[in-house]
Amino acid sequence: MEAGEKGLFRGRPWVATPEANTDPEALDAEHQLATTVGARWRRCDAPTHVGTLMARCNRTELLAALGR
Repeated sequence: MEAGEKGLFRGRPWVATPEANTDPEALDAEHQLATTVGARWRRCDAPTHVGTLMARCNRTELLAALGR
């Protein structure tokens, strides 16, 4: 693989935000993928995840992420 970067996800957060109707097998597959590539698996609800991101971003970064 020429364009890949070994260890790209190693030690990085990987946050899943499953909903009530999320297929448990799909979530398990995502968990396995994340841990296989060395990511730090986390699971939380979407509003908590968004709130955490907003608290960590400054206004300029947030506006840029929103394309404004």
